[in-house]
Amino acid sequence: MAQTDMAPVARQVPHETTLHGETRVDPYFWLRERSDPEVLAYLEAENAHTEQVMAHTKDLREQLYAEMRGRIKETDTTVPVKRDDYNYYRRTEEGKQYPIYYRRHGSPDGPEQQLLDQNALAEGHDYCRIGAYTVSPDNRLLAYSLDTSGAEAYTLYIKDLETGELLPDRVPNTYYCVEWANDNRTIFYNVLDETMRPYKLFRHTVGTDPSQDTLVYHEPDASYFLWISRTKSARYLLLSLKSTTTSEVHALPADEPEAPFTVIQPRQHGMEYTVDHHGDQFLIVTNDEAKNFKLVAAPVTTPAKKTGASSSPTARTYSSTGWTRSRSTSRCTSGRADFSACRSSALMGPVAGPYSSPSRCTRTSRGRTRSSRLPCCASRTPRSLRQTP
Repeated sequence: MAQTDMAPVARQVPHETTLHGETRVDPYFWLRERSDPEVLAYLEAENAHTEQVMAHTKDLREQLYAEMRGRIKETDTTVPVKRDDYNYYRRTEEGKQYPIYYRRHGSPDGPEQQLLDQNALAEGHDYCRIGAYTVSPDNRLLAYSLDTSGAEAYTLYIKDLETGELLPDRVPNTYYCVEWANDNRTIFYNVLDETMRPYKLFRHTVGTDPSQDTLVYHEPDASYFLWISRTKSARYLLLSLKSTTTSEVHALPADEPEAPFTVIQPRQHGMEYTVDHHGDQFLIVTNDEAKNFKLVAAPVTTPAKKTGASSSPTARTYSSTGWTRSRSTSRCTSGRADFSACRSSALMGPVAGPYSSPSRCTRTSRGRTRSSRLPCCASRTPRSLRQTP
């Protein structure tokens, strides 16, 4: 399409879609084909027209950009996060687009070890984002994922932090969630369906063929998102399923990666809850007959709420095997799914928190940023729920 003073106009090609007995006609359905030369040409024409229309603001835009960038401390280091004998942190350097991840052994002044340089990973790519960034419980292996297309479909890699070498394991089409079991050999990760919904959980053993990974759980309901997280105690892995208004959590002892997950409370329409662990109890934040949510406790052996048990906000105990109310709490109840337990490492690496940001940004080639989509409520789950850096 040639550049003119007129805005480009996309041609209309009627396309019928029938869903739930209703037929809709979308004349611009063809624009979904990202690799179609005609689609790319149309987008380039729109960009050219935008530049033409906004040409008179070029000097002002450059001035504002320079002023905003001048207020940013480009060479900076985050506060170290201590885990075991290591202090994990990241550093940004002037003139470089992305952070560099480090750790020090023994103390904040101990010898520095570079774990990952995102600038090196970005070489040769127009786009680069780290998704998962999770160190094994023994601090020897790093599982991280990388997206170089902008599609939010990540390839999972495993790096030996003692030798600095990448292991041959490569797992494509993963999402943000990756968690280690306590054996330091087993990784759980979620993958995407054709609509970019995380819907399956797989188990991978380091050093084995990813095509042979075990399918642990499949969520067929398109209204639910699936993710995996780790309790603060490091004793349990949590498989969480969440729709707009309903959630369901399954637990697995982190020392038994090949055991089956056990549901904590079967999904009940309108009931939302999140889980953490302490001692011999699961600590559960739920909106069960509590509009602003409440904190309850349940034994790990019988965590489900007993059918018919009282759930009055004033009740001290629901049942001998049910939920014991601790106190009221509040949280945001909007949004599609809360992925912050997974995303916190993707957002900030090993130094996120105590709360993760509800929005993400990607640096462009000139240092500008653009937002990418996130479910609402992303900032509501404490970063402290994650055990690994």
